[in-house]
Formats: sequence, structure tokens, C-alpha cells
Amino acid sequence: MARPKYSDEEIYEGIKSREDAIILYIYKQFFRQAEKIATKHNVLAEVEDIFQEALVAVYNNIHKGKYTQMDKFKSYFLTTVRNLCLKEVRKKNRKINPEEWTLDSSKSLEDRVNEMLEEQHQIDLSLACLEKLGRSCQEILERYYLNGEKLKDIGLDLRYTEQAIRTTKSRCMKRLVKCVEASLEG
Repeated sequence: MARPKYSDEEIYEGIKSREDAIILYIYKQFFRQAEKIATKHNVLAEVEDIFQEALVAVYNNIHKGKYTQMDKFKSYFLTTVRNLCLKEVRKKNRKINPEEWTLDSSKSLEDRVNEMLEEQHQIDLSLACLEKLGRSCQEILERYYLNGEKLKDIGLDLRYTEQAIRTTKSRCMKRLVKCVEASLEG
């Protein structure tokens, strides 16, 4: 028996009214993609918690009016998953593993701490700059770089030509790099 395909509006209404069939559909439709995102961020062990947290966040955003039906549900949901994965990575990076500190004894403890803080600072700046780019840039960059989707497929889904997506991706990356460089200089 073929699984039904729900429109974004049906998913929106189903989440709003807590329909079990819609929640099950979301799990079946998007869990594997969430696993891929979690694997790329090295947080696969937490993927079930992240997925559930994303569902709760989307539900809350729908009820608070923060999610508009102008957004494609798939992109919105997977962006939420990605953001939660990145949050988990940041949380993991803040944890200090003493075993890692004994590997390079040529550096002082202070130097290693400073390097870790600098890396975290750069990650935080990059994420802040990514948030400034806007939803369409975030979606294109995420789908291309994090999900490994082809530009042609992204273009078909967003109803743009492959060349338009390529140009937009290039402009978005230039803006992201420029923002990160400016933040590092400032």
C-alpha cells in the first residue's frame, strides 16, 4: 500500500491539530534525511532526540505564528533539525575531554584552551552570519553543502533553473565568507 503524500498545508493543519497520521508521515518522510544531517555533524547518537525536539519546535512555532505556510515544510523542518544538530555540536565542543589534552604535550594548557575558544568563536561567528543571510540562502546552502543535494534537484524543488540556483548559491557563499571575515576582523 502506497504511503499518502500530504501537501504542506495538510502537514501544517495536521500538526496544528496533532493528527497522529501526520506525525507518523513526518517520521517516515524525513527521519532518514535527519539521520544524514546528524551523521554529517557527528551527532547520530542523538538523532532521535533531535528529531523529536525539532517536531516540538515546529509545533510550537506553528502555534506561535512563527511558521508561515509560505515556507516549504520540508525545508523548514530539516533546517530546524540542522540547527538543533549544530546546537548539539556546540554543546559537545564545550565539554572538555582531558584525554585529548594529553595528545600534544608541546603546547601549554593555556595555548590549547585558547585554540579551543578561538575555534568555538569562529563556529559561533559562522552560524551567526549564516542566520543573517535569510531563509532562501540558508536553504540553498544547507541543501547543497549539508544534505549533498544536486543544484538541479534544488532548482526543480524551488522552481528555479539550475543556473539560477548556482548563481544564488555562489552569491550566498560570498556573502557568508564576507560576513565571517568582517566579523573576525572586527
